[in-house]
Amino acid sequence: MDQAQLDTLTGHIDAIGQALLRVVSHLEMRDLIDGPRIAAEWRRVRPEHLAADAELQASRKVLYQLADLLDEARQARAAYQGDRPGQAG
Repeated sequence: MDQAQLDTLTGHIDAIGQALLRVVSHLEMRDLIDGPRIAAEWRRVRPEHLAADAELQASRKVLYQLADLLDEARQARAAYQGDRPGQAG
């Protein structure tokens, strides 16, 4: 795989991750899914002792990053709502 192909693949993976985060955040804001539970599951799905090779380690890292981003988005929404008393989310 050359650099251009790698860059394209990286862009595709990033787009999928961004789309997933937006969908999960939207569903969480509508109380249709449990965002904290999903983030916890993403962290549990690939424990360190099972990330035996570079591919699984990379997968684990991305799942943790997605979980962290989901948690950060929730915290940002909560802080924003805290700054706007009386506003519905």
